[in-house]
Amino acid sequence: MLPETKWRLFVFDFDGVLVDSYSCLPLIYEHLAKRFELGTRASDFVQRALTLEDMEDAKGNFDRRKWWPTFFEEFARKCGEAELNESLEVFWEHRIRLSNVMEGARELLVFLKEGGCKMSVMCGSDGQTNMKKKRVRKSGLSRFFERILVVGEDVRDRRQGFSLLFEEFQVAGNETVFIEDKPSPIDEARSVNNSISTVKVDFGGPLRLAWSGECVSTFRIRSLVELRSLIER
Repeated sequence: MLPETKWRLFVFDFDGVLVDSYSCLPLIYEHLAKRFELGTRASDFVQRALTLEDMEDAKGNFDRRKWWPTFFEEFARKCGEAELNESLEVFWEHRIRLSNVMEGARELLVFLKEGGCKMSVMCGSDGQTNMKKKRVRKSGLSRFFERILVVGEDVRDRRQGFSLLFEEFQVAGNETVFIEDKPSPIDEARSVNNSISTVKVDFGGPLRLAWSGECVSTFRIRSLVELRSLIER
């Protein structure tokens, strides 16, 4: 059973917290390189893709339609809209299939659910409407959450998201825990209400830039297994 705690609402980011959907990026771009029949240029294609993924992720630009055409042209691959859409479909199909639920995630969510806590996902957009919610469903974790909020689709920003959650679940900031792997959303949460407990998950994947900044978090952990131990203490 969940011990007595002031925490009643747990708000999770998705990528890098509940699932590792980044480690598979090299494999996905390797598949696209084969699909484009790039031959000896395949390795360069993958490395360039990861560099651009890192840069665009750091800028918060998750819509690959905006940067893939120029990237593909670097490798003499001029894509029309139909081929671009088909490539995106392949990208997301592989990313969903190759994403892995984080160690301890299911056990933690069961633990919190049985303890009567409210849980929500609040995360950034994938650049395609409803794709993030589809991915949460495909992960098998959506059943644990009363709310899935996608910033840029369901709410304007995390400030609006937290306001909505506070009102819907009738909780205060000091009853809320926000779990994230990137520094900037943690700083955003603290600017909304500095009584929110923030948990920084130290995630390591093939991308770096969006994770490189510093933030002030209430707790810092290496995995969700540690979060359960922290709650139990």
